[in-house]
Amino acid sequence: MRASRAEVNRAAPSTSASAAIAELEQKLTPSADEASLHFRLAKQTNIAPPPKIPATSVAGLFDRYADLSMNIFAESWTTRARVIAEAIAATKPAGPLDILDLGCGTGLCGPLLRKMAATLWGVISPPP
Repeated sequence: MRASRAEVNRAAPSTSASAAIAELEQKLTPSADEASLHFRLAKQTNIAPPPKIPATSVAGLFDRYADLSMNIFAESWTTRARVIAEAIAATKPAGPLDILDLGCGTGLCGPLLRKMAATLWGVISPPP
């Protein structure tokens, strides 16, 4: 939603410049619903897309393609997960490990790492 000139000029004379700027930025920043609508319209038309893809769109895209990618790449990823687990096991740890799986994706390494873990954490970076 855009602010009208009247709304922008309504700031009281005693308002500091930084407060006025913050208020203007708030009025010019689209809500999550407005950003999502802008993104959907840009996909369907020739208007410029928003500068940032809404997080809900990225999450929805990931969810739609996660199962498909697992089916397509399952053999290759399973092999890689097994190689990672075997490399860790080859270090012959003295006891159960605290394992942090950075970039765990769909969690393919989890079951293989669980056997040697005291604790197992999987972390995937959300969209910016």
